[in-house]
Amino acid sequence: GVFELTQKQLSEKAQKIPDDFSCQLTILKAGKKTTLSFNEMSAPGNLRRLSVHLRKLAIQKGGR
Repeated sequence: GVFELTQKQLSEKAQKIPDDFSCQLTILKAGKKTTLSFNEMSAPGNLRRLSVHLRKLAIQKGGR
């Protein structure tokens, strides 16, 4: 459902939460590309779960 989200939807729900992660996610699938900026805690559940999963993978691979 990430391709159905718009930046406007995410911006309207954004909240300033101390110690929250600011994320920028670019996804390319079948020639379709979308880039979204969001705060992890105020993101919709499916996007938040994806962000947490990707962050864990990056940590396991030695990323930041």
